[in-house]
Amino acid sequence: MEYNIVFSDIRESDKVAIVLSEFEHDDNLTNLVRYSFTKFTNKDSFIQNCKDICYNEQAKKILYGLQENFKTFTVADDFDQKGKVIQKHINQVVAATLKNQNITVYPDGSVTNKDFYRVTQDKNYWSDAEAIEGDFNSITRVLVATRRIKNCYKVKFDFQYWQQEYIDHFKKVLKYWSIELVDKIDKHTIVLTDRVIDREFISEFPYMEKPIIISLADYSTNYTDKDYILELCKRKVHVIPSYFVNIGSTIIAEGLAMGTRNIKDSFQLMQLIDDKIEKFWNFADNKHMNFYEVCKEVIDNYFFDKPNKFRNTPVGVGVMTLKV
Repeated sequence: MEYNIVFSDIRESDKVAIVLSEFEHDDNLTNLVRYSFTKFTNKDSFIQNCKDICYNEQAKKILYGLQENFKTFTVADDFDQKGKVIQKHINQVVAATLKNQNITVYPDGSVTNKDFYRVTQDKNYWSDAEAIEGDFNSITRVLVATRRIKNCYKVKFDFQYWQQEYIDHFKKVLKYWSIELVDKIDKHTIVLTDRVIDREFISEFPYMEKPIIISLADYSTNYTDKDYILELCKRKVHVIPSYFVNIGSTIIAEGLAMGTRNIKDSFQLMQLIDDKIEKFWNFADNKHMNFYEVCKEVIDNYFFDKPNKFRNTPVGVGVMTLKV
């Protein structure tokens, strides 16, 4: 499957870097475009990040049996040695680009609700929900189901990019489900991290302990080159990848883009995430594999026609379906 850059505006001297990209396109389907931020160290690394973010979105489509053309609108908000971009400047450039290119987007957790609606105006899929609300729902479902299945009642936060209000809300979720928030990890701990799993993350992670990692980042560095999550798998650390976790807002955007589900219906459909994570944990435990390796086998079957012994089947809530 070929990676394709549909549109780009990269002007390093002006601290502007924007790429719209996709892996496949069908003229009969609606475009579903996710808006996210990433770092710009140099042009090559930025394009690699854009490619990995786009892979992440395509993986969601494959894993959950969604429709539409999954594209990514990726914007650099940090130019390394040149510093972070002023948010007002980002908003001006993004708003102009969305209007000029006629692009309608939905957000990931790196985009604040205020800035999302400020720049998108009529170029977004919904205007009556928090930008992160869908993903927050799916993250919670993955966490609570994993706690129950793996009998893990401790959680450690590893957040660098999430807004404090989201973290505070998650603390209330933990309290409601009687999950203990801890500072140290062991094999009974679930780590929630919004950091990209890259070489730096791998070098810092305490391998002697064996927690479960739930990745909330937009992507893992070099999914499409060197997959660093596999380094954690070798050390028996289970990883639930972000394309499995950050699916809630995608489900909402898909329903609205197709005109087949309202936001309330999409939240109802998300209850199938509980069934899916239980099924994948059963796959992993029965085959003595890492959770991430199960996900990767399903994805690699689609991308590279590799063998896949784990079958997704359509399961529905009313007339709505996901592949579980």
